[in-house]
Order: sequence, then C-alpha cells, then structure tokens
Amino acid sequence: MTDKVRVLVVDDSAFARKAISKIIDSDSDLQVVGTARDGQDAFEQVKSLKPDVVTLDVTMPNVDGLQALDLIMGEVPTPVVMLSAMTGENTGATIEALEKGAVDFFLKPSAMNPAGRTQESSELLTKVKMASKISPSRLKALGKVKIARMNRATAKNRKGSSARKKILVIGSSTGGPKALAELMPALPQDLPAVILIVQHMPPGFTKSLADRLNAACPYSVKEAEQGDQLEYGKALLAPGGYHMRV
Repeated sequence: MTDKVRVLVVDDSAFARKAISKIIDSDSDLQVVGTARDGQDAFEQVKSLKPDVVTLDVTMPNVDGLQALDLIMGEVPTPVVMLSAMTGENTGATIEALEKGAVDFFLKPSAMNPAGRTQESSELLTKVKMASKISPSRLKALGKVKIARMNRATAKNRKGSSARKKILVIGSSTGGPKALAELMPALPQDLPAVILIVQHMPPGFTKSLADRLNAACPYSVKEAEQGDQLEYGKALLAPGGYHMRV
C-alpha cells in the first residue's frame, strides 16, 4: 500500500478551503493534512507538517501568495500549485509565482462548488498528483539554474548568408515560465534567428507572460497574432490554448 500524498490547502476564504479540501480528499491517493488562511500561517504549517504539496491562493491579506512562496522556497522548498482567479491582476501574479518556483497553477471556477464541476475537480487532482512527483531537491536545483549569455560577437559571426530564416522553437509546459524567465533574457538581441514559443497555458495568461518577458529581454517579445511577420530580434509566444503554424 502506497502512502497518500499529503496536501496543505491555503486560502483566505473558509468556503474555498472547504471546497478545495473536499475535492482533494475525494481521491483515495490524496489527503489534506492541514489548511491555512494566509501566507504566514501557510509558511509555519509547511515547516511543521512538511506536506508533499501545497495549494496556495494568490491573493490573501497580510502575507499574500507570492510572499508565502518566497518564504517556502527559501527555507523549506515544497512543490506548490498556485490557485488563481481569472483577473488581470491575478494573471500577472500567477505568472510571477511560476517564475519564482511554483510548479503549476489551477484556475479557480467562479464559484468553488465541486458538485457539477467534474472537469475542474479532475484537473486540480491531476495537477496535485503531478506536483507531488517533483522532489524538493529538484526544486532547489531549479532555483540555482543559470544560463550563460551568448557572446555578442559570436552571435554576429553566426549570421549566415542563406535567404532562409533560421527559427529557434521553444516548447514548454510545467516549469516553463521559470525556465523562460532564465533563458530568454540571456539570448542576445542580435541572435540570428526568429524565436517562436509555445507554452502550455490557458487563454488570458500568455499575454501577461509575453509582457513580462518583453520587459526583461533585450529584444521584442509579444503574444502572437494572425499574420505576424517573422523577424530577427523578435519573439512570438503562441496564445494560450493554441499551437503555432508558420
């Protein structure tokens, strides 16, 4: 008999904590070992309970989800699945959380009612189980990843005379936003290739991710639109829910 995956549920809403806990406890492989109402409470409980996975709400009073994530990853690295409402502010915060080390996120339904929400419940359970497979040692290693910047002169010398455009294709899923936040700013502005990115993410979140990457990179990054031209010094990110065809 295998041990159950131990989960800490963090949300400032008592109703949400109860609903999320009910979904998780409905799976025989999972067990809610505690709940917390804010980030500080979550941090203390992670230290004492040592759960396998934390579900962490983005927006909370006092110590919010991002601050709690910093505390957890800094002292007791634990796989974290962020819970986010679909608002502009939360979208940006969720992307930042993924860059800080959260392994995934779950888009909250407008009403946290598990009855009649089989698909959402199944998605949350899958994400929690996948997160539990990531060891704390791997989380520590991910936090130490450094990408060496390509020498600018080398980049210029690699430009060929071929009329065909060279394309750098990046596909990512879980852990992708963090990897992109490390990789993309390290690529030189004069890289002799067009950059095309497909990140597995729901609609509405990729625009925020593209904006954050654009602010951090020495070249243009934007969410792709129908008819965009392929240009060197420009990266296109496929909209959430779509693949990309050239």
